[in-house]
Amino acid sequence: MQKNLLIIIIVIILTAIIVGGAVYFWQSSSFAKEKQQLEKLVQDLNNQIQNLQSQLDKPADKNIVSEKEATYNLFKDLVDWRINENTDKVFIGECVDSKPDCPLLYVSYPVYELSYGPIDPAIGPQIDTMRSILQSNGWIKCTQGVEPPVRDTYIKNCKKLQLNIDGSQGVGYLYNIQFEYSD
Repeated sequence: MQKNLLIIIIVIILTAIIVGGAVYFWQSSSFAKEKQQLEKLVQDLNNQIQNLQSQLDKPADKNIVSEKEATYNLFKDLVDWRINENTDKVFIGECVDSKPDCPLLYVSYPVYELSYGPIDPAIGPQIDTMRSILQSNGWIKCTQGVEPPVRDTYIKNCKKLQLNIDGSQGVGYLYNIQFEYSD
């Protein structure tokens, strides 16, 4: 009986060693594969970070223009505008005829002003041309003033632009374009 008990204990110990060894080698190979996969993933992510960093380090594209410059460029060829960048007292009218979906509509942006005149309206920029330029470049009219004078308010990217034309029979028309920008 003791001999059988000794054999049973030896068989149990050998079985435990064989099964335990097999489980150990299986787990270690599984962990090694998972470790290799994670190291490859880390390497791939580091490569992506380096690629993105190199793209950020490249100089900015010379063809990209500021919001202010892009809006000015719409009108620069019409006349020789006077430019006023000190516009802290300029107020651009609110959108009355339509309410655009702009949560930041009442944020205060810097204002850029172009002015021209007084000049005879027959030789000054035509109001329909100016309106057409604005609308063909994505500006949406949201207030229309009574003519004359013209006080049109437009909106694009939640920034406002006001087109003002004030007339005087003796002197001529004074043209103003005032627009908000963020650069």
